[in-house]
Amino acid sequence: MLRSKVARTFCCTESHKDIWRIVLLPWLTILMIGRSGTCVTVTLEGRRPLVAEVQTLVSPVNGNDLCRRITSGLDPARVGMTVAVLQRRAHVQLGRCDVYAATVGGVRLSEPAVDLALALALAGAKADLALPADVVAFGEVGLAGEIRSVAGLGRRLAEAARMGFKRAIVPADSDVVPPDSAMKVVTLAKSIPAIFPPGSELTELPSKSGAAPTSWDDVDRFLDAQKHLVIETSKLLAAVNAGNQDAIGQQLATTRKACSACHEQFRE
Repeated sequence: MLRSKVARTFCCTESHKDIWRIVLLPWLTILMIGRSGTCVTVTLEGRRPLVAEVQTLVSPVNGNDLCRRITSGLDPARVGMTVAVLQRRAHVQLGRCDVYAATVGGVRLSEPAVDLALALALAGAKADLALPADVVAFGEVGLAGEIRSVAGLGRRLAEAARMGFKRAIVPADSDVVPPDSAMKVVTLAKSIPAIFPPGSELTELPSKSGAAPTSWDDVDRFLDAQKHLVIETSKLLAAVNAGNQDAIGQQLATTRKACSACHEQFRE
């Protein structure tokens, strides 16, 4: 059984290796990342995110034998629904196949957010293609084939990033703001006075900033707008760290308005 890249990284770089084995490896060493038919997801137990893996196997049936749908650790009804959606909406032919779907380590995954990982695992098993080892997926699959957003997306992304995953497949309508990106926005907002110093609007400068010449006619107004942007981006970072998806969506809209106000007033 293969260890994930995350498990190897923790075991090789952490000085207290035995502690990390006890705490992390009961989950991480059993992840079979990088093989066809598997996909990692992040589920929520209450408010606590938990990295888990879905494994599937698709095998053609012989002759007129009945097709089997065997599940372990997953909701059989949701597995059957996902199989039907894949066949009808995505043209993944599973009708004459035995389908086995299970979680690793006896974990019970019943929330709809697991649907997308299950669908990707089944499609990969049928095509014998593996997802990249640094990918996680979460989203609810509807009967029309749409991928719906799920609760706690910020917490799921933060946990996936903490465990070393680099990419996430999420519903298209999700307001996704990774924690490191939110921090970069705050840092950029704080750096505005240094990025646009007086005189940087001059066209003869090779590094012309694009600031309007009127930016320094009223320095206090310029700095007030910058401070307001810092406040709003800091609120966005707090919402991202808390994993509150509703607050993230609202604060994204507010931060965009604060950013647009600066552009309208102080950019050419």
